[in-house]
Amino acid sequence: MRLIPLDSLKVGSVLATDIYNSAGTTMFTKGEKVTSKMLYQLKHNHIHNVYITDKYCSGDRELFFISELYNLSIVFPEIEKFAKLSIEGTVRPSNLHDLMAVSEQLIWELFKYQNKLKIRYLPEKILSDTLVETTMNIAINSAILAIKVGMTRDETLNVFITALIKDIALMSPHLKGRGHYNAHPVVAYEYLKNNYELPVSVLLAVLHHHETCDGLGFPQGLLGNSISPYSKIVQIVEMFYELKVYYSKNAVLKFDVKEKLASKHVKYHPIYMEVFLANLEFFSTNVMFELNTGDIVTVVKKDTKSALFPRVKILQNKSNIYKEGALIDLDSAYGIEVVSEVYYAE
Repeated sequence: MRLIPLDSLKVGSVLATDIYNSAGTTMFTKGEKVTSKMLYQLKHNHIHNVYITDKYCSGDRELFFISELYNLSIVFPEIEKFAKLSIEGTVRPSNLHDLMAVSEQLIWELFKYQNKLKIRYLPEKILSDTLVETTMNIAINSAILAIKVGMTRDETLNVFITALIKDIALMSPHLKGRGHYNAHPVVAYEYLKNNYELPVSVLLAVLHHHETCDGLGFPQGLLGNSISPYSKIVQIVEMFYELKVYYSKNAVLKFDVKEKLASKHVKYHPIYMEVFLANLEFFSTNVMFELNTGDIVTVVKKDTKSALFPRVKILQNKSNIYKEGALIDLDSAYGIEVVSEVYYAE
């Protein structure tokens, strides 16, 4: 499958996954062909990205994407409801209980598919126009990393909840004014501790979510083992999202991306980073790119030698450097750079 922005989606394309609205109701089902009417409805529901499949998509049976999770349509409305109530300052303990209950179902499903899961970036507005979609995607990827490092279901659930609620002091207007930005972990910790029955481990993770292993984080400047393992997981996934957004908005060379990632190693747990890189898809399988040679390529699989840059296959030979069908390891291909993403090869 391949992710296509709505403004580039062509009539006749085949949907690779079901599409839900923000209420969790199925709008369109996997296998349907895109029509002009469908494009209008997707736009009306503020859905800006859609997964499709075509003859250039290989290995779809082996791949598993967040958007395919059955419980996603159940947990998403609860997350959105919780976020809106947080902004209004009207969250009740029962709301958090409901969120925890549906989150348990999602974590159970992640464990079911754990051997197929990869850490992948997802842009906003695949589900709907929402304030919380990026937070949810970071939470799910954090749960995936927790599973990969060997955490239990309960621990993975705690990581997921931490990622969802850690910034409540930045979301809620009645909490925003309590101190400067660097104080928001403390404000969130105190608020959650005094109002909800959360595990101590989750509360500490909220308090520590800006602490880094080099001791340069805040609010306490903690080092290494003093920092909650849950917050260490979430930090790595947030770093990945920041790096991916930076890459998508800037024409960045391979060297620059590697330098940025290398500079961050000292901030994060080394074993967690190793597991993260082993399970990362910086560029998802079946994504298409134009290279600086003019050739159009598709990602075949992650290069086992590089956590960032994958192996690609030439779909359209425009440079006469490579033959169509040739495989290239982008990491080791001297002078070959990704110029831009493309969505169709025809």
